[in-house]
Amino acid sequence: QELQQEPVWTKRELNRLNRLFLKDPAEMFDAIRFKLHEQYKDVPPEERLRVENERGRRLTKKLGLEFVGKED
Repeated sequence: QELQQEPVWTKRELNRLNRLFLKDPAEMFDAIRFKLHEQYKDVPPEERLRVENERGRRLTKKLGLEFVGKED
């Protein structure tokens, strides 16, 4: 399975995440982590960590923040 591809969310899933966020943001992040774990459970941990860090760098750069994560 290609890890570079961003996760695909259905409209129903996004609405559920929005409701979870309004109720308790921690539950929303747990749901996101669970989906990512299920989607990429067959990918080696090193590759998953590398891609997650790259996504984190891109997002923090886009938001004008500083990336704090495990370096390669």
